[in-house]
Amino acid sequence: MQDFSVVVNRCRLIDLGFRGIPFTWENRRDGEALIQKRFDRALANAAWLDCFNLCSISHVVCSYSDHVPLLLHMDASIRHCQPKRRPRKFEEKWSLHPECEAIIQDVWSHEEAIGSPMFILCEKIKHCREALYRWYKDVSGEFQNKIKVHTTSLTTLISSNIVGQNNSAIASLEAEINKLLLSEELHWRQRSRMTWLAAGDSNTKFFHSQAQQRRRTNCLSGLWNSDNVWCTDENQIEDIAVSYFDDIFHTSTPVNLEDTLTAVSSRVTLEAN
Repeated sequence: MQDFSVVVNRCRLIDLGFRGIPFTWENRRDGEALIQKRFDRALANAAWLDCFNLCSISHVVCSYSDHVPLLLHMDASIRHCQPKRRPRKFEEKWSLHPECEAIIQDVWSHEEAIGSPMFILCEKIKHCREALYRWYKDVSGEFQNKIKVHTTSLTTLISSNIVGQNNSAIASLEAEINKLLLSEELHWRQRSRMTWLAAGDSNTKFFHSQAQQRRRTNCLSGLWNSDNVWCTDENQIEDIAVSYFDDIFHTSTPVNLEDTLTAVSSRVTLEAN
């Protein structure tokens, strides 16, 4: 299995994931002798995924074989997931810019919060995150334009570099372009979660494909409700999820509630009450 993983990684193949039961083979035995494994899977390279970026794999239950058939959906009929507002997280590519450290130092030294040490720490982290996000939102649009402008300038310098008079300028411009490209590569590597693969090896397209695959895998197209009806409406999905967790953490017949409360420290004294 380890050799198979090495081949998959070397060929830059991407697991397309699946929907349905979590295995593709079982030995159909009883008790502890029952074995269920996911032996069969669909793989594709980045070029194929660029052509069929809405594909999905379903495990189809069958009665005539101990292997589960894999059904490949190629069309665009799958419901598009509406993007949600995501929490603002630190971007690895921000660390490439000198302004990043300066913003962190400025916010960390000026923001004063009142409370416990942990509360102060959380407040400083929150203010740093918000300041970095505002800063990057203002400068993010400049990167692609800078790459185009620098590439055009580099072409001009190379074309006119007859006797090597532009060597130093060419080297400086190439370093600036590589820095911008590395920032883009770090952006997609962080979203692909492929942190085991080193950045800086021109893997941007591979990281982008991995990020697209994660987005497809994490997309929730529908849920079964309590009446065993498949629901795809966004509001219905939310209601099913809320109801599921409400049932898990709710009970109408609590047992030994007094013993549980004794383990909870009191925040309000009898005098204060």
